[in-house]
Amino acid sequence: MMLAAMRAVAENLLEAWTPACERIEVAGSVRRRKADPHDLELVAIPRLEVLTAKKDMFEDTQVAMAESNLLDELLGEWKAGGRLRDRPDKNGRGAWGPKFKRALTADGVAVDIFSCGPGLGSQWGVIFAIRTGPADFSHAIVTSRLEGGFMPVGMQVKDGALWINGDGGRALIETPEEEDFFEAINLPCWPPEERSLLRLAEWRSGGSVRGAGVSEQSAMRPTSGGR
Repeated sequence: MMLAAMRAVAENLLEAWTPACERIEVAGSVRRRKADPHDLELVAIPRLEVLTAKKDMFEDTQVAMAESNLLDELLGEWKAGGRLRDRPDKNGRGAWGPKFKRALTADGVAVDIFSCGPGLGSQWGVIFAIRTGPADFSHAIVTSRLEGGFMPVGMQVKDGALWINGDGGRALIETPEEEDFFEAINLPCWPPEERSLLRLAEWRSGGSVRGAGVSEQSAMRPTSGGR
């Protein structure tokens, strides 16, 4: 599907699903403006609704009974109504969990839905950056510099969040925006369409790699220092 057509699908889904979210954005190849994206990736923070009940008939007080994930409920309704269906992987396995859903629309458009935990907006920047991709770029920025990647030594991405190891143990680094994540790992926040292993190699070498014989593989060579 061409980019303009995929963007139209994305806009329709965003319009329908936004009321059930604290935040929802397009990621993946559509965000990177790839000419012919094969799927649509969305990152969302679901909206929670707290279900309450009166404490008793004589007191005008309420107590929380349960929390309802409005996005999960809405997507479940779409699935039950045939507007979404499972999209199995090559091994025939479906994915319809709280953090990741792999689906097809009724028109056959592949949609991946990634959810930050409700109330975990501090993780948004990590997940949005990684799911924007491309895949090799995302892999490189979460791989330790000791292994040829770009993640500072002592830091790691785990469970959809950025952590740093210190004397007092592991501590969460809040990344409410994508820019916060890139700043924390000491990388520029390039426009999505410019993200690539060659861009990382250029940054590592400190200059332009065009015509300089720097390959994509060189971007992932182990390093013991530098930026």
